[in-house]
Parts: sequence; C-alpha cells; structure tokens
Amino acid sequence: DNYEAGVKAFLFNNTSLSAALFRVVTRNEIIVSANSAYSVYSNAQRTGRNGLELSLDSRLNHNIGLYGAFTFIDAKFESNYTSGVGNFNGGGGPVNIGNTIPGTYKEQLYGEISWKYPELNFKTALEGRVNSKTYIDDINSASAPGYAVANIRAGFEQPISNWKFSEYLRIENLFDKSYVGSVRVNDNNNRNYE
Repeated sequence: DNYEAGVKAFLFNNTSLSAALFRVVTRNEIIVSANSAYSVYSNAQRTGRNGLELSLDSRLNHNIGLYGAFTFIDAKFESNYTSGVGNFNGGGGPVNIGNTIPGTYKEQLYGEISWKYPELNFKTALEGRVNSKTYIDDINSASAPGYAVANIRAGFEQPISNWKFSEYLRIENLFDKSYVGSVRVNDNNNRNYE
C-alpha cells in the first residue's frame, strides 16, 4: 500500500519547489536472507517506509542553473522474525520491530550547478552527492559509513534533421575519495562492502 501527498509550486518566475510526504507498507516483502555464491530469499512479514522528498530547481541569468534534492526515508521492519545471517556475531539472530532495512540510506542529498552555452550547444555541470550510513544486515550489526562525492560532466549536442547527436565526458568521484558505494546485504562470507 502506497500513500503520498505532495505539492509543486513556483516560488519565483525562475524557481520551482516540489515536496512530497509518503508512506509505503509492504506485506511479505521479498528480502535477501543470505548472500554467498548465490542469493537466498525469504519474506519479511511487514515492512514500512516513511519519508519526505524535497527538490528545488532554479534557472538564473547567463544560462546558470541550480538544482537540489533531499530525501529522508525511515525504512523499518514492522514485524519480528529470525534472520539466518549476521555479520560479526557468528550468524543470524532476532530482527526486531524497528530495525532499519539494510541497504537503505536514511538521508540523501544531491546538488548541482549547471551552465549552458547555447551558441555551441554546450552544457556542463558540477554535482555533489551525500549519502548517510547504511546497514549491512537485517539485525543491524554493522554499517557502511556515510560519504560525499563530487562529479563533473560536460558535452555538446547537434540536432541534424530528425536526429540528435551528443558527445559527453563525465568524471565521477572528482577528488578520488575512498568510500563504500554499495553493500551486499546479509552476506554470510563477511564480504559486505563494495
């Protein structure tokens, strides 16, 4: 069951705001119960996700754009069950009501500043992304720390008849920061961090 309420509004002639509150309730959600050479799945009787999404988009003079988005999500198990897998405690244990669903980020923040040069069909942007910590297993025994990274992109575009050609360059993790980009949920070989 999904519930969502939101609003979209123009704050000024060049700035729009979007906001949404949501709640998702799932029964018998398919979850990864073990990860090794292959994945094993089971069902969590009841899970819930409550959250908020905000975004702001502004078009400034001289073809400069600003965009920002924030997501808050409280993803929880809403029923008890026993997990067959754990990380540092030797395997499995009770998953209590209120444990965070692993692999989810409670807070995510994205921002970018962009610029276009229409005469050459050129555009570029500097992006920033921040993610909070994420748990690695259902019993919340450990987590991957939060991180922040910066990216840059640039490209050209040429419309020709009914076609559109584009060339672009993108550099991810501009400052070469070491971080855990994803986790293997409930990995029973203790290889949770990627």
